[in-house]
Amino acid sequence: MNEVAQTRSAWSAGGTRSPVPRRRVLAVDDDDFARLTVVRHLEKRGYEVTPVESVAAAVEILVDKHSPDFDCVVTDYLMPGATGAELIVWMREHKPTLAAIMVTAIGEKDIVAETLRSGAVNFLDKPVRAAELVAAVEAAAELTRRRRELAKTEQEAQEVARIQNRMLRWQAPGGPMAYKLAHYPMRGAGGDFLAVFPITDERTLVVMADVSGHDLRAAFISAYFQGIVRGMIEGRTLVKDVLGYFNRVLINEWSAGENFSENSASLAVCAVEIDRGSSRMRVYNHGFPASYVLDAAGSLVLVCPGGGSPLGWFEDAEPETAEYETDIQSSLVMWTDGLEDHASRLGVSPWALASMLLERPQGERPDYLADAPDDIMVLRMPLTTEGLPEMDEKIWLNEVYRGDEYKDIDQIQSLWLNTLRLTLAKWPSDRRDQVALCLREAVLNALEHGCNGSADRSMTLQLLYHPGLDRLKVQIDDPGEGHEFDWAGFHSDAAGDTLETEHRGLVFIHGLANAVETKRRGATLNLFFTPHLPI
Repeated sequence: MNEVAQTRSAWSAGGTRSPVPRRRVLAVDDDDFARLTVVRHLEKRGYEVTPVESVAAAVEILVDKHSPDFDCVVTDYLMPGATGAELIVWMREHKPTLAAIMVTAIGEKDIVAETLRSGAVNFLDKPVRAAELVAAVEAAAELTRRRRELAKTEQEAQEVARIQNRMLRWQAPGGPMAYKLAHYPMRGAGGDFLAVFPITDERTLVVMADVSGHDLRAAFISAYFQGIVRGMIEGRTLVKDVLGYFNRVLINEWSAGENFSENSASLAVCAVEIDRGSSRMRVYNHGFPASYVLDAAGSLVLVCPGGGSPLGWFEDAEPETAEYETDIQSSLVMWTDGLEDHASRLGVSPWALASMLLERPQGERPDYLADAPDDIMVLRMPLTTEGLPEMDEKIWLNEVYRGDEYKDIDQIQSLWLNTLRLTLAKWPSDRRDQVALCLREAVLNALEHGCNGSADRSMTLQLLYHPGLDRLKVQIDDPGEGHEFDWAGFHSDAAGDTLETEHRGLVFIHGLANAVETKRRGATLNLFFTPHLPI
């Protein structure tokens, strides 16, 4: 009977064993004395050791469904057939939670480096000392335990995620009311969620919320909240009363007995009642980011600013409320604060991030979300039964600047550059720099002249991208009266002859933009850019 068969026979034979399972170690070494030494050292400390003499025998045992769950593998490096490093590489793919220790008589640094690269958690020299071996095995076994607990939690999280995704699919209405949703939780399941409740044929309640944290606890709270909202709405409870009730639940049940801290349960939520019969909507905001209405032409209206306290903070929490009269070509845009946090982390506009996520197919996480610190969810929903209006241009930036912010132009410009690098990655880098240069000159002009450098006056800047034309539109509006000027005549000649300071911005703008359009005597300026300079 070979070694593996003998081991299987011992497993099936049973026998007297301690009711508390001992930690099990698989010892792999072709040297009989070295293998026996490892067995004796560990068995004296209460470990159950299975010795094998080759990598092939070790793999055969590890894949055997009747074999016990080992807590650690101790393997020699240099053996006939395959090395211990190759065994650990195999384990990394097939037994990723099982920790391994490498033992070898070869003390070369490159062997140590290969060992660590392959995935070993420790490295020991021969002859093995009992104390060092036991300490290393104890640490590796504990690591295996933690890895398995984490893997179990991740498996549970993935199951919760599948349930959450099914809930989102169940809610997504077909036909003209179909909406666009981008959802990227950090760990499969998270605290961000969207719930859509039809109240009547003409009234719909949209609830987007963000539970504090991004773990299973957050996922369970979000599911609990959705159940409460559904039941109370079907019972004809007013939206404001539903939110007030859940606020009391969070304070008195989920966080009962806890001092207010980052571990207390809370819920940032925005609930929107859409009444298609009266063409109106009403917004209730508890500590959620701002919500917007976007029309097919790309015009934006801030419906309800972010602010207020999330549910679960204060007994008498009151929502920020707002009303808006909808039209046939408008849509609601909302996102959770995870999007704003990551946009700030990248130094880009949140609109750029939101537009890119809404346009890509839901599925694989894009590279630019790799280190996102929170769950991210973005919604664009039609406000009428006419369906989601198609937009020729995508909003990549929507900023409002006070007149006195001309002093911060360098910091402001960094946002534009980072946004252009993210969104126009396929454009030549020098072309993106030229766009940013024109933006700087045009915005400075609007701040210093249109706003007179005053903190009481402000201007707006939008970047709109047309995918079909591969064209960027820059729109700048300031509150000034504008002024008449003839660029093709006096200004062009003066700039060319003298390059006076006041003309240099016009030189940049008209020389680098593919087209320039002015309205309101220049108080509204539209610049158009394509990947290449105008001919």
